[in-house]
Amino acid sequence: MTITSAETIKQMSQFLDPHLLLFMLAKTTDAKVTGNLQNSIKSKLLMSQKDKAKELEDSAKADASKLLDVLNGKDFAKLREEHRFTLESLKKEKEVNINDCHNLQKYAKVLYEQGKYKGKFL
Repeated sequence: MTITSAETIKQMSQFLDPHLLLFMLAKTTDAKVTGNLQNSIKSKLLMSQKDKAKELEDSAKADASKLLDVLNGKDFAKLREEHRFTLESLKKEKEVNINDCHNLQKYAKVLYEQGKYKGKFL
C-alpha cells in the first residue's frame, strides 16, 4: 500500500498550524490540485473576515499602545544597547507592566492571524 501526498497532507494537517499548512501548500503544490483545500483553509482564518479583523486589530493595537510606543520610539535602540529593555527597567522608566506585555502578544497574534508576518510593528 502506498500513501499519496494528499493522504500524507490530510494526516499531518491536524498537527499543523493552519497558516503553516496554507504556506506549505502554496509553496509545494500545484494550485490546480490543492486550490480548493487552500480556499477552505483561508475561509476559516481571520484573514478572510476583513471587517472583524480590522476591528480586532484596532482594539488590540490600542491596548498594546504603551509598548508599541516604546518599540517604535526613538530611544528603543538606546534602551537595548544599554541593556535597559527589560521589564524591570521598563516598569521604572515607562510605567510598563506585565499586562502591557500580554496586550502586545495579543496584538501580535491578531496580526499573525491575518497573515501580517513581516515588518516593523505598526
